[in-house]
Amino acid sequence: MNGTSRDWLHSGVAAGALLVAALLLYHDTVASMVAVWWRSDTFAHGAIVFPVCAWLSWRKRAELAALEPQASLAGLVALAILVAAWLFARLADVLVAEQLALVAMIPAVVWALLGPRALLVLAFPLGFLVFAVPFGEGLIPALMDFTASFTVRALELTGIPVYRDGLHFSIPSGDFEVAQACSGIRYLIASVALGTLYAHLTYYTFWRRVLFVALSLLVPLVANGLRAYLIVMIAYWSQMRLAVGVDHLIYGWIFFGLVMFALFWLGLLIRERDPAPAVEPVLRPRVHDAAHPRLLVPALVAAITLAAAPLAARQLARLTTTEGTAPQLPAAAASWRGPLAPALAWQPDYRGASDERIARYEGDGGVVQLAILSYAAQAQGTELINSENLPYDSRWDLVASDATRAPDGSGGTLPARATRVQGAGGRLLVWHWYAVGAQTTASESLAKIYQAWSTLRGSPGGAALIAIATPEEPDAAAAAARLAIWLEAHGRALSACADRATEGCGG
Repeated sequence: MNGTSRDWLHSGVAAGALLVAALLLYHDTVASMVAVWWRSDTFAHGAIVFPVCAWLSWRKRAELAALEPQASLAGLVALAILVAAWLFARLADVLVAEQLALVAMIPAVVWALLGPRALLVLAFPLGFLVFAVPFGEGLIPALMDFTASFTVRALELTGIPVYRDGLHFSIPSGDFEVAQACSGIRYLIASVALGTLYAHLTYYTFWRRVLFVALSLLVPLVANGLRAYLIVMIAYWSQMRLAVGVDHLIYGWIFFGLVMFALFWLGLLIRERDPAPAVEPVLRPRVHDAAHPRLLVPALVAAITLAAAPLAARQLARLTTTEGTAPQLPAAAASWRGPLAPALAWQPDYRGASDERIARYEGDGGVVQLAILSYAAQAQGTELINSENLPYDSRWDLVASDATRAPDGSGGTLPARATRVQGAGGRLLVWHWYAVGAQTTASESLAKIYQAWSTLRGSPGGAALIAIATPEEPDAAAAAARLAIWLEAHGRALSACADRATEGCGG
C-alpha cells in the first residue's frame, strides 16, 4: 500500500466515522426527514437521494485517487457554522432549516477531512443531497395563485365567461377552486430533482445543463396550468359530469407522465452533438506542509463540534421550560359589548396551544370574534409557527391572503395578515398576527427568529396568536373597516397582552 492509498484509507475511515456519528447525534432530524418521505408522495423521492449520491460519488473514485487528502481549517469553520445554524433552527423549531443544516454538514465534513480538492470533485454528488430535504411547501400559495391566473386567462382566451375571486372562479357551468392539491408542487419538485440529475449525466457543457434545469422548472409550471385548464374545459363540455372527483386525479397522473415525456423530448433537442471530452485524472505531487494539522486533531475537533449542538439544545430546552399563565380577553370598550360566547362558526386551526380563549364582541357595526391562542413553551408539534397551522379551520376554504396594517389602539399600526375565506356560512375576513415576547409581527420567519433569540437569552419560550374575524357584510371593504374600528377600541388591551406573551399572554 503506497502513501497516498494509506492516506485515503485513514482519511476515508475518519470521514465515514464522523458522518455516521452525525447521523446518530442528529437522529431525530434524520427521523423527521424519513417520516416525510414515508407519508408524502410529494417527497417520496427523498428516499433514493442518498443511494444516488453514493453511486455518483463512486463514479468519481478515479479522480479522487489522484488527489492527496488533506484536512482543511476552512472546512472545520464551515462545519462549526452549520452546527450553529442547526442549533438556531432547533431553538426556533424550524424543522426544514434543521434538515438543510444537517445535510450541509456532510460536504462540510468532506471539506474538513479530505480537503477542498476532494470537495470540488464531489461537488455535484454532495450538492444533490439537497433534494433529500423535504422543502418547497412554502411555494404552494404562489403556485396556487399562478395556476388560478393561468387557468382564468386561458378561459378568457377561449371565449368562456369567467369571474375570479382570489383562488375561486366561476364559469356558466359551475364553480371551481384551486386547492393545494392543484398547486403542482408535486410535479415541480420531482421534475427539478430528476431534471438536475439528467442534466448532469447527459450534458457536459455548462449552458446546456443550466438550460435543461430551467426547462425542468418551467415545463411543470406551464403543464400544471394546462392541466387545470383542461379539467375545467372537460367539466364545461360535460356539464360537470367529468373531470371532478376521481377523474380529476386520474387526469392529473396521466398528465404528469406526459409532462416527463415532453421534458425529455425537449432534452433531446439540445443534446450534445460531440462526444464528451475524456477526463484523465491529474496526478499531483504530494506536498507536505509542516503547518498543516494532522488528521487526528481536525477529526477530534470536528467530532466535538458535531456533538456540541445536540447537547446545547437539550440544556437550553430544560432552562426555558415554563408553565405560563392563562390568556385573558379584553373587556368591551366604546360602544362594543362583550366578551360573549362565540357565535361565528370560526376558529384558528392551530395545534398544541397551551391555552386558548375565543369570544365575540357585538356593536352597532356588526360582530367581531377574537381568538387568543397561547404557547407557554414550544417544541416540535406544539409550536406557534407550523406549516399545518392556519388562521381558519376546515369548515372554510381560502379565497385570498395578503399583508395589511392593523390599528394598534394607540394611533399607530401593527403588521397583520388579512385572509379571506368562504364556507357554508358565507365569507369571513380574518386578521391575525403573532406576539413573541415583546415583539409583534405577522411574519412567520421573524416570529421564528424572535423565538430562537428568546431561547438563547434563557427567556421563557412562550408566544401567542392573536386573530380577529368578521363576516364580509355587506362587502370586504366594510368588513375591514369593522375590524379596524374594533381594534381602535381594543388595540391597547391586546398590545398589553402581546407584551406579556412570554408569560402566556396573561392579564
